[in-house]
Amino acid sequence: MDIVMPELGGIDAAQLMREINPNAKIIFATGYDLNESIEEGVDQHEEIVLHKPYSIIQLSQTLYEIFNA
Repeated sequence: MDIVMPELGGIDAAQLMREINPNAKIIFATGYDLNESIEEGVDQHEEIVLHKPYSIIQLSQTLYEIFNA
């Protein structure tokens, strides 16, 4: 899920999704450096954040780790 989106940002969307399913697995993606305003909503120790541009190998490894943990 992209962190910065025009209508509903990824952090807010993820929060709504987790209200429905607290165990939802979410991968955030961003083309920005995580600045202070974005960092407030993303706990980098708990959340997975891929920085654009990322490779298919990075995405595949991340998916594997999430679903095989």
